Formats: sequence, C-alpha cells, structure tokens
Amino acid sequence: MAGSVRLDLAIRSAQAASRVVGRVAAGWVGRRDTALLARLSPRVRLLEVCMPMVSRSADHLLMWWGCAAVMAVSGNRRAAGAGVAAMLPAAVVANLVGKRLVRRSRPPLVMRIARPGRVPESGAFPSGHTAAAAAFATAAVLVSRAAGVPVCGAAVLVAYSRLYTRAHYPADVAAGTVIGIGTALILHRLTGSLAADGRQFPKAVRHASAPRCRVAE
Repeated sequence: MAGSVRLDLAIRSAQAASRVVGRVAAGWVGRRDTALLARLSPRVRLLEVCMPMVSRSADHLLMWWGCAAVMAVSGNRRAAGAGVAAMLPAAVVANLVGKRLVRRSRPPLVMRIARPGRVPESGAFPSGHTAAAAAFATAAVLVSRAAGVPVCGAAVLVAYSRLYTRAHYPADVAAGTVIGIGTALILHRLTGSLAADGRQFPKAVRHASAPRCRVAE
C-alpha cells in the first residue's frame, strides 16, 4: 500500500516537473530557440532539395539499419552491432520518455509552411532522429574509427536536416545529441567491463581448480 502511494506521488511529481519544463521551454528559452532556428536555417536552393531527403531517409531508423548492413558486409560487424545496440535504447528514451515528459510543441506553422518535408504530430523535445543518429555514430566510432567517421558525417546531416525542415528547435536537437552520445558511452563502458570480467573469469577458474602440489623438503 505504502509502495503504491509513493509510486503515485513520484508519477505526479514527474508530471508537475514536466509541466514546469514545458512552460520554461515555451517562454524565455522558446523565444531564443525560435530566433536561433531562423538564423541556423536560411533558405538555400540546394538544401531545399537535399535536407528533406536526408530527414526522410532517417525515418523509422531506416538510414541506420542500412548503414549497419553495409558495415557488416564490409567486415565491420562489431561496429555495426554496437551502433544498433546503442540507437535502439536512445530512440526509446527520446521518443517514449522525453517527449511524454516535456510535451513541447513543434515550431509554429508560420515557420514551416514554406519548407519542404514532413513534420510529425508528436512532441518536439527531444529530437528522436538526432538521438538515434548520435547513438549509432558514437557507438560505431568507439569500436572502429574507420567505419565510424563516415557515419558521424551522416549523423550531422540528419541533425541539421531536422533544423532545416524546421521539425525541431535547436534545443531539441541538442538534447537528442546528448541522449544519443550518453547512451552510446554508457553501453560502451558496460560492454567493456563485461568483456574484461569475461577474460578474467576463466583465469580465475583455472587458478582455483589447479592442483596444489607440495614440494618435499
């Protein structure tokens, strides 16, 4: 009974905190975010064509599944596996946790009406596209720089495409980047620790099971 009461209080506290964050985002931060978005996404004819295509290619993680397939075929299976393992939880944290807690609206229609590209109806903060991109690229480069550096370039393009199509504010993209990089670093640290433990375990077993012989004096 007491546990359920504490859980209910924790949920209500989280909801209240999310409303406060939402008000702050819509106020002082929101005004500056809107101005920064306008500066970072000037209209350029070439980008009008390229950026919506980049943004759509990252829908439903399609770009990263494709990158993982290419990396695996080219012999970088560990980097591909690390990228996939990082992008999935990062996307969950951004889309199913962050957006539900903050509930920030997308940039207003007046800013998006002349821009090509589809803008979803879900919340804006944080950017799920950017979180998945940053997680995949960070995890891949931690395993293989040769394979990860080109992927990092693709991740930067995806992040900027979300700004150029004005699907997100700069703060949304920044938060998605932090979530993605943080998720990849945590998983890399955990898997490194597990691998180290796995290497030490057989040695410990061999030492423990080795017969002890006394030398006659």
